[in-house]
Amino acid sequence: MKFYLQITAPSSGNPGIFEDSTLAPIVLSVSWYDLQGRRVDNPGTGVYIQREILSGGSIRTTKIIR
Repeated sequence: MKFYLQITAPSSGNPGIFEDSTLAPIVLSVSWYDLQGRRVDNPGTGVYIQREILSGGSIRTTKIIR
């Protein structure tokens, strides 16, 4: 999530911080892990943890049931 500082003249309003919703994070890489923490190259049926590295350096993890 990126935030920007918007500065305006005092007569036209207050300065504020707003989120630029047009910039969605880009997924740079995806890796899968089983519940024991072992990396899985090609997940089949079962429960897995999906780890995505996003632009900006953030990491998103999701539990996946297939």
